[in-house]
Amino acid sequence: MLMSEKVDAEEEARSHIYLAKEWDNVLDTIRSTVPGFENFLLPPSCSTLLQNLPDSGWVIVINVHEDRSDALALRAGLDKPIHIELPSFSPEKADKLRQSLTKHLVGSKLRMREVIVDEDDERGCKPVGSRKGTVIRDVLAYLWKEVVKPILDALGLSSPRRRFWIIRGTTKEVRAIQMQVATTGVRQCILEGAAATVEDGLKEMEKYSCVHLACHAIQNKVEPLQSGFYFHDGALSLSRIIKKDLKHADLAFLSACQTSAGEEKLSEEAVHLAGGMLAAGYRGVVATMWSVRDQQAPQVAEDFYEYLLAEGGTGINGSRASYALHHAIQKLRTRCDNSESSLLTWVPYVHFGL
Repeated sequence: MLMSEKVDAEEEARSHIYLAKEWDNVLDTIRSTVPGFENFLLPPSCSTLLQNLPDSGWVIVINVHEDRSDALALRAGLDKPIHIELPSFSPEKADKLRQSLTKHLVGSKLRMREVIVDEDDERGCKPVGSRKGTVIRDVLAYLWKEVVKPILDALGLSSPRRRFWIIRGTTKEVRAIQMQVATTGVRQCILEGAAATVEDGLKEMEKYSCVHLACHAIQNKVEPLQSGFYFHDGALSLSRIIKKDLKHADLAFLSACQTSAGEEKLSEEAVHLAGGMLAAGYRGVVATMWSVRDQQAPQVAEDFYEYLLAEGGTGINGSRASYALHHAIQKLRTRCDNSESSLLTWVPYVHFGL
Protein backbone atom coordinates (compact mmCIF):
# COMPACT_ATOMS: atom_id res chain seq x y z
CA MET A 1 0.00 0.00 0.00
CA LEU A 2 1.32 3.45 -0.93
CA MET A 3 1.80 6.00 1.84
CA SER A 4 -0.88 8.26 0.35
CA GLU A 5 -3.37 5.38 0.27
CA LYS A 6 -2.57 4.53 3.89
CA VAL A 7 -3.15 8.14 4.94
CA ASP A 8 -6.46 8.27 3.05
CA ALA A 9 -7.63 5.05 4.72
CA GLU A 10 -6.71 6.38 8.18
CA GLU A 11 -8.52 9.66 7.51
CA GLU A 12 -11.60 7.78 6.34
CA ALA A 13 -11.57 5.64 9.49
CA ARG A 14 -11.27 8.74 11.71
CA SER A 15 -14.12 10.35 9.78
CA HIS A 16 -16.34 7.31 10.37
CA ILE A 17 -15.56 7.37 14.10
CA TYR A 18 -16.31 11.10 14.29
CA LEU A 19 -19.61 10.75 12.43
CA ALA A 20 -20.64 7.81 14.61
CA LYS A 21 -20.05 9.89 17.75
CA GLU A 22 -21.96 12.82 16.23
CA TRP A 23 -24.85 10.48 15.44
CA ASP A 24 -24.96 9.22 19.02
CA ASN A 25 -24.84 12.80 20.34
CA VAL A 26 -27.74 13.87 18.12
CA LEU A 27 -29.82 10.89 19.29
CA ASP A 28 -29.00 11.64 22.94
CA THR A 29 -30.07 15.26 22.45
CA ILE A 30 -33.37 14.27 20.85
CA ARG A 31 -34.18 11.72 23.54
CA SER A 32 -33.34 14.06 26.41
CA THR A 33 -34.90 17.30 25.13
CA VAL A 34 -37.88 16.46 22.88
CA PRO A 35 -41.03 15.38 24.77
CA GLY A 36 -42.39 12.05 23.56
CA PHE A 37 -39.11 11.05 21.89
CA GLU A 38 -37.44 9.48 24.92
CA ASN A 39 -37.14 6.16 23.04
CA PHE A 40 -36.46 7.61 19.59
CA LEU A 41 -34.96 4.93 17.27
CA LEU A 42 -34.68 2.48 20.17
CA PRO A 43 -36.24 -0.99 19.95
CA PRO A 44 -39.43 -1.23 22.01
CA SER A 45 -39.09 -2.79 25.44
CA CYS A 46 -40.67 -6.13 26.24
CA SER A 47 -43.27 -4.46 28.45
CA THR A 48 -44.21 -2.06 25.64
CA LEU A 49 -44.64 -4.92 23.20
CA LEU A 50 -46.84 -6.87 25.60
CA GLN A 51 -49.03 -3.82 26.26
CA ASN A 52 -49.75 -3.34 22.56
CA LEU A 53 -50.63 -6.89 21.54
CA PRO A 54 -54.07 -7.83 20.20
CA ASP A 55 -56.57 -8.97 22.81
CA SER A 56 -56.95 -12.43 21.29
CA GLY A 57 -54.46 -14.86 19.81
CA TRP A 58 -50.76 -15.48 20.26
CA VAL A 59 -47.92 -13.72 18.48
CA ILE A 60 -45.08 -16.18 17.98
CA VAL A 61 -41.57 -15.11 17.00
CA ILE A 62 -39.27 -17.87 15.74
CA ASN A 63 -35.51 -17.38 15.80
CA VAL A 64 -33.30 -19.77 13.81
CA HIS A 65 -29.58 -19.51 14.58
CA GLU A 66 -26.45 -21.62 14.23
CA ASP A 67 -26.09 -21.86 18.00
CA ARG A 68 -29.71 -22.65 18.82
CA SER A 69 -33.27 -22.17 17.64
CA ASP A 70 -36.13 -20.97 19.80
CA ALA A 71 -39.62 -19.49 19.74
CA LEU A 72 -40.96 -16.65 21.86
CA ALA A 73 -44.71 -16.60 22.44
CA LEU A 74 -46.31 -13.29 23.37
CA ARG A 75 -49.86 -12.57 24.43
CA ALA A 76 -51.74 -9.66 25.95
CA GLY A 77 -51.85 -9.90 29.74
CA LEU A 78 -48.56 -11.75 30.20
CA ASP A 79 -45.72 -10.25 32.23
CA LYS A 80 -43.05 -11.78 30.02
CA PRO A 81 -42.75 -13.90 26.84
CA ILE A 82 -42.90 -17.69 26.99
CA HIS A 83 -39.66 -19.29 25.81
CA ILE A 84 -39.91 -22.51 23.77
CA GLU A 85 -36.82 -24.43 22.68
CA LEU A 86 -36.64 -25.89 19.17
CA PRO A 87 -33.56 -28.11 19.56
CA SER A 88 -33.95 -30.05 16.30
CA PHE A 89 -34.23 -27.04 13.99
CA SER A 90 -31.27 -25.17 12.49
CA PRO A 91 -30.38 -22.75 9.66
CA GLU A 92 -28.88 -25.67 7.72
CA LYS A 93 -32.10 -27.68 7.92
CA ALA A 94 -34.19 -24.61 7.10
CA ASP A 95 -32.06 -23.92 4.02
CA LYS A 96 -32.38 -27.52 2.82
CA LEU A 97 -36.16 -27.27 3.14
CA ARG A 98 -36.13 -23.99 1.23
CA GLN A 99 -34.00 -25.42 -1.57
CA SER A 100 -36.22 -28.48 -1.86
CA LEU A 101 -39.41 -26.41 -1.93
CA THR A 102 -38.05 -23.84 -4.39
CA LYS A 103 -36.83 -26.52 -6.79
CA HIS A 104 -40.22 -28.21 -6.68
CA LEU A 105 -42.13 -24.96 -7.24
CA VAL A 106 -39.95 -23.95 -10.19
CA GLY A 107 -40.37 -27.42 -11.69
CA SER A 108 -44.12 -27.11 -11.23
CA LYS A 109 -44.08 -23.65 -12.87
CA LEU A 110 -45.42 -22.08 -9.68
CA ARG A 111 -42.47 -19.89 -8.71
CA MET A 112 -41.19 -17.21 -11.04
CA ARG A 113 -39.07 -14.21 -10.20
CA GLU A 114 -40.83 -11.98 -12.72
CA VAL A 115 -44.41 -12.13 -13.92
CA ILE A 116 -44.78 -12.36 -17.70
CA VAL A 117 -48.01 -10.91 -19.00
CA ASP A 118 -49.80 -13.12 -21.48
CA GLU A 119 -52.99 -12.06 -23.24
CA ASP A 120 -54.37 -15.57 -22.85
CA ASP A 121 -53.68 -15.63 -19.13
CA GLU A 122 -55.38 -12.88 -17.14
CA ARG A 123 -53.23 -13.33 -14.03
CA GLY A 124 -49.95 -13.47 -15.93
CA CYS A 125 -49.12 -16.86 -14.45
CA LYS A 126 -48.05 -20.01 -16.19
CA PRO A 127 -50.44 -22.95 -15.95
CA VAL A 128 -49.93 -25.32 -13.07
CA GLY A 129 -47.86 -28.32 -13.99
CA SER A 130 -48.06 -31.76 -12.45
CA ARG A 131 -45.16 -33.48 -10.77
CA LYS A 132 -44.97 -36.73 -8.90
CA GLY A 133 -43.44 -36.96 -5.47
CA THR A 134 -44.10 -35.87 -1.94
CA VAL A 135 -41.92 -32.77 -1.62
CA ILE A 136 -44.63 -30.48 -0.25
CA ARG A 137 -45.92 -33.17 2.09
CA ASP A 138 -42.39 -33.88 3.39
CA VAL A 139 -41.64 -30.18 3.99
CA LEU A 140 -44.91 -29.64 5.84
CA ALA A 141 -44.46 -32.82 7.88
CA TYR A 142 -40.95 -31.80 8.98
CA LEU A 143 -42.04 -28.27 9.93
CA TRP A 144 -44.98 -29.68 11.86
CA LYS A 145 -42.85 -32.14 13.81
CA GLU A 146 -39.86 -29.91 14.59
CA VAL A 147 -41.39 -26.41 14.78
CA VAL A 148 -45.17 -26.12 14.88
CA LYS A 149 -46.16 -29.01 17.15
CA PRO A 150 -43.58 -28.22 19.89
CA ILE A 151 -44.93 -24.66 20.01
CA LEU A 152 -48.58 -25.71 20.14
CA ASP A 153 -47.83 -28.32 22.80
CA ALA A 154 -45.95 -25.79 24.94
CA LEU A 155 -48.86 -23.37 24.75
CA GLY A 156 -51.49 -26.04 25.32
CA LEU A 157 -53.16 -25.36 21.99
CA SER A 158 -54.64 -28.60 20.69
CA SER A 159 -56.88 -26.93 18.10
CA PRO A 160 -56.19 -23.18 17.98
CA ARG A 161 -58.46 -20.98 15.90
CA ARG A 162 -55.75 -18.61 14.79
CA ARG A 163 -52.11 -19.07 13.88
CA PHE A 164 -50.07 -16.12 12.66
CA TRP A 165 -47.57 -18.12 10.68
CA ILE A 166 -48.77 -19.43 8.29
CA ILE A 167 -55.48 -14.12 -13.84
CA ARG A 168 -57.77 -15.88 -15.50
CA GLY A 169 -61.02 -15.61 -13.64
CA THR A 170 -60.51 -12.09 -12.27
CA THR A 171 -63.78 -10.82 -13.75
CA LYS A 172 -65.65 -13.72 -12.19
CA GLU A 173 -63.82 -13.10 -8.93
CA VAL A 174 -64.73 -9.40 -8.84
CA ARG A 175 -68.36 -10.02 -9.79
CA ALA A 176 -68.78 -12.62 -7.04
CA ILE A 177 -67.38 -10.23 -4.43
CA GLN A 178 -69.51 -7.37 -5.79
CA MET A 179 -72.70 -9.39 -5.38
CA GLN A 180 -71.79 -10.41 -1.84
CA VAL A 181 -70.98 -6.86 -0.76
CA ALA A 182 -74.06 -5.39 -2.46
CA THR A 183 -76.42 -7.49 -0.34
CA THR A 184 -74.93 -6.07 2.88
CA GLY A 185 -75.02 -2.39 1.99
CA VAL A 186 -71.27 -2.01 2.43
CA ARG A 187 -69.93 0.89 0.36
CA GLN A 188 -67.88 -0.26 -2.64
CA CYS A 189 -66.12 0.97 -5.75
CA ILE A 190 -64.97 -1.19 -8.68
CA LEU A 191 -62.25 -0.12 -11.11
CA GLU A 192 -61.78 -2.32 -14.16
CA GLY A 193 -60.76 -1.99 -17.78
CA ALA A 194 -59.83 1.53 -18.91
CA ALA A 195 -61.22 2.95 -15.66
CA ALA A 196 -58.58 1.14 -13.62
CA THR A 197 -55.88 3.81 -13.86
CA VAL A 198 -53.03 4.28 -11.42
CA GLU A 199 -54.24 7.72 -10.30
CA ASP A 200 -57.84 6.64 -9.78
CA GLY A 201 -56.67 3.54 -7.95
CA LEU A 202 -54.65 5.64 -5.52
CA LYS A 203 -57.53 8.07 -4.97
CA GLU A 204 -59.94 5.26 -4.13
CA MET A 205 -57.44 3.57 -1.82
CA GLU A 206 -57.45 6.77 0.26
CA LYS A 207 -61.23 6.57 0.63
CA TYR A 208 -61.72 2.89 1.47
CA SER A 209 -60.49 0.72 4.33
CA CYS A 210 -60.37 -2.49 2.26
CA VAL A 211 -58.73 -3.03 -1.13
CA HIS A 212 -58.92 -6.16 -3.29
CA LEU A 213 -56.35 -6.24 -6.10
CA ALA A 214 -57.12 -8.88 -8.74
CA CYS A 215 -54.46 -7.99 -11.28
CA HIS A 216 -50.94 -8.66 -12.49
CA ALA A 217 -48.15 -8.00 -10.01
CA ILE A 218 -44.38 -7.80 -10.26
CA GLN A 219 -41.65 -7.96 -7.64
CA ASN A 220 -38.45 -5.97 -8.17
CA LYS A 221 -35.71 -7.80 -6.26
CA VAL A 222 -33.18 -5.01 -6.89
CA GLU A 223 -35.43 -2.14 -5.77
CA PRO A 224 -38.23 -3.67 -3.67
CA LEU A 225 -40.16 -0.40 -3.42
CA GLN A 226 -40.54 -0.43 -7.21
CA SER A 227 -42.47 -3.69 -6.94
CA GLY A 228 -46.13 -3.14 -7.60
CA PHE A 229 -49.41 -3.90 -9.28
CA TYR A 230 -50.29 -3.42 -12.95
CA PHE A 231 -53.24 -1.15 -13.66
CA HIS A 232 -54.65 -0.26 -17.08
CA ASP A 233 -52.17 2.56 -17.73
CA GLY A 234 -49.10 1.31 -15.91
CA ALA A 235 -47.67 -0.02 -12.67
CA LEU A 236 -48.65 1.27 -9.24
CA SER A 237 -45.46 0.92 -7.21
CA LEU A 238 -45.20 0.26 -3.50
CA SER A 239 -43.26 3.50 -3.12
CA ARG A 240 -46.26 5.52 -4.35
CA ILE A 241 -48.67 3.61 -2.12
CA ILE A 242 -46.47 4.06 0.96
CA LYS A 243 -46.20 7.82 0.34
CA LYS A 244 -49.98 8.18 0.47
CA ASP A 245 -51.71 8.99 3.75
CA LEU A 246 -54.04 6.00 3.94
CA LYS A 247 -55.92 6.97 7.10
CA HIS A 248 -58.57 4.27 6.69
CA ALA A 249 -56.29 1.39 5.61
CA ASP A 250 -57.35 -1.87 7.24
CA LEU A 251 -57.29 -4.90 4.91
CA ALA A 252 -55.63 -5.67 1.57
CA PHE A 253 -56.36 -8.85 -0.41
CA LEU A 254 -53.65 -9.38 -3.04
CA SER A 255 -55.18 -11.78 -5.53
CA ALA A 256 -52.09 -11.99 -7.72
CA CYS A 257 -49.22 -14.43 -8.16
CA GLN A 258 -46.65 -14.94 -5.36
CA THR A 259 -47.37 -11.63 -3.62
CA SER A 260 -45.63 -12.77 -0.42
CA ALA A 261 -42.60 -14.38 -2.08
CA GLY A 262 -39.51 -12.56 -0.83
CA GLU A 263 -35.96 -12.42 -2.11
CA GLU A 264 -33.88 -15.40 -1.01
CA LYS A 265 -30.73 -13.28 -0.54
CA LEU A 266 -32.67 -11.06 1.89
CA SER A 267 -34.45 -13.77 3.84
CA GLU A 268 -34.38 -11.71 7.05
CA GLU A 269 -36.38 -8.90 5.47
CA ALA A 270 -40.02 -8.79 4.37
CA VAL A 271 -39.20 -7.39 0.92
CA HIS A 272 -42.35 -8.50 -0.86
CA LEU A 273 -45.65 -6.97 -1.90
CA ALA A 274 -47.49 -8.07 1.22
CA GLY A 275 -44.81 -6.55 3.45
CA GLY A 276 -45.01 -3.35 1.42
CA MET A 277 -48.76 -3.08 1.98
CA LEU A 278 -48.22 -3.51 5.72
CA ALA A 279 -45.67 -0.70 5.57
CA ALA A 280 -48.28 1.43 3.77
CA GLY A 281 -50.54 1.14 6.79
CA TYR A 282 -52.80 -1.85 6.15
CA ARG A 283 -53.34 -3.80 9.39
CA GLY A 284 -53.78 -7.11 7.59
CA VAL A 285 -52.82 -8.50 4.18
CA VAL A 286 -53.87 -11.71 2.43
CA ALA A 287 -51.35 -12.89 -0.16
CA THR A 288 -49.83 -16.00 -1.76
CA MET A 289 -46.36 -17.53 -1.54
CA TRP A 290 -46.49 -18.83 -5.10
CA SER A 291 -48.76 -18.82 -8.14
CA VAL A 292 -52.28 -20.08 -7.49
CA ARG A 293 -54.69 -21.97 -9.70
CA ASP A 294 -56.95 -19.61 -11.62
CA GLN A 295 -59.85 -22.04 -11.21
CA GLN A 296 -59.60 -21.87 -7.40
CA ALA A 297 -58.77 -18.21 -6.70
CA PRO A 298 -62.29 -16.78 -7.32
CA GLN A 299 -63.90 -19.33 -5.01
CA VAL A 300 -61.34 -18.68 -2.27
CA ALA A 301 -62.06 -14.95 -2.48
CA GLU A 302 -65.81 -15.56 -2.45
CA ASP A 303 -65.65 -17.80 0.63
CA PHE A 304 -63.30 -15.32 2.31
CA TYR A 305 -65.70 -12.40 1.99
CA GLU A 306 -68.69 -14.57 2.80
CA TYR A 307 -67.18 -15.13 6.24
CA LEU A 308 -66.15 -11.49 6.73
CA LEU A 309 -69.60 -10.17 5.83
CA ALA A 310 -71.53 -12.73 7.87
CA GLU A 311 -71.49 -10.61 11.04
CA GLY A 312 -73.34 -7.77 9.31
CA GLY A 313 -72.59 -4.10 9.77
CA THR A 314 -71.79 -1.36 7.29
CA GLY A 315 -68.13 -2.19 6.77
CA ILE A 316 -65.56 -4.97 6.61
CA ASN A 317 -63.79 -5.85 9.85
CA GLY A 318 -60.20 -6.64 8.91
CA SER A 319 -59.42 -8.06 12.35
CA ARG A 320 -61.38 -11.17 11.31
CA ALA A 321 -59.38 -11.67 8.10
CA SER A 322 -57.24 -14.53 9.42
CA TYR A 323 -60.38 -16.38 10.51
CA ALA A 324 -61.97 -15.70 7.12
CA LEU A 325 -58.93 -17.04 5.26
CA HIS A 326 -58.89 -20.15 7.45
CA HIS A 327 -62.59 -20.64 6.67
CA ALA A 328 -62.01 -20.24 2.91
CA ILE A 329 -59.03 -22.61 2.85
CA GLN A 330 -60.88 -25.24 4.87
CA LYS A 331 -63.68 -25.15 2.28
CA LEU A 332 -61.10 -25.37 -0.51
CA ARG A 333 -59.52 -28.43 1.12
CA THR A 334 -62.87 -30.22 1.18
CA ARG A 335 -63.04 -29.78 -2.60
CA CYS A 336 -59.52 -31.17 -3.12
CA ASP A 337 -58.09 -34.63 -2.74
CA ASN A 338 -55.03 -35.47 -0.66
CA SER A 339 -52.54 -35.37 -3.53
CA GLU A 340 -49.33 -33.35 -3.87
CA SER A 341 -51.05 -31.21 -6.50
CA SER A 342 -53.81 -30.32 -4.05
CA LEU A 343 -51.27 -29.24 -1.45
CA LEU A 344 -49.82 -26.84 -4.02
CA THR A 345 -53.32 -25.39 -4.40
CA TRP A 346 -54.18 -24.40 -0.83
CA VAL A 347 -50.85 -24.13 1.02
CA PRO A 348 -49.66 -20.83 -0.61
CA TYR A 349 -52.39 -18.64 0.91
CA VAL A 350 -51.10 -16.63 3.89
CA HIS A 351 -52.27 -13.82 6.15
CA PHE A 352 -49.95 -11.12 7.47
CA GLY A 353 -50.66 -8.63 10.23
CA LEU A 354 -53.35 -8.51 12.89
